Amino acid sequence: MAGYLVLDTHGSKQFDLLSSLRKPKMRNHRFLRQKDSWNVFSGTWASGSNTAMIYYKDPAIKHGENISIARHQKLTNLSLRVDFTILTETIRPPEGGIIIYTHFKNRRNYYSFHFCLYKDTIQLIKRLKGKWKIISECHYPVALKRQYSVTITAANGYHFCQVSGKPVIYVSDTDITYGSVGLGVKYCDASFSRIFLSLPNQF
Repeated sequence: MAGYLVLDTHGSKQFDLLSSLRKPKMRNHRFLRQKDSWNVFSGTWASGSNTAMIYYKDPAIKHGENISIARHQKLTNLSLRVDFTILTETIRPPEGGIIIYTHFKNRRNYYSFHFCLYKDTIQLIKRLKGKWKIISECHYPVALKRQYSVTITAANGYHFCQVSGKPVIYVSDTDITYGSVGLGVKYCDASFSRIFLSLPNQF
């Protein structure tokens, strides 16, 4: 796959982020610096069968992005594999879908890949100092009750997204250099059956 960022996983540190999943709890929307596998900012998250992680939509929630962030806090170069399924229709069309975060420092600074159910798009959005900007977007059909296997590589200012091994987004942006990885769900139910993080020694 010449021309794209390729992760060399030889000698890398690898983490199965579902292997030691604890049932997350809402704790005042604060990012907790503790040893829990996941820190929940918002929404109702639970562990499901076969170590799946499930988000349940809440019609009373006024904001769209309900977020759970993994405990690793200062990641720079990384590769994140996520398998997800959108289980229900969105309650507020045309908004709704899955969000995968990288370099998440706080609610005002992060990168996020948005898989939009009704818009049939994948967007890479940067939030910097509280301001949103779409830095890359492509058409991609996102369907209900279908499992998607997504790999996101972020390294040295490059952001690369693959779906089922096929490249969909590749862009350079260097404004945010480190942070956590995480999941978001917008106005629907969803499950995550694989969340696998690789931290290479070098690229």
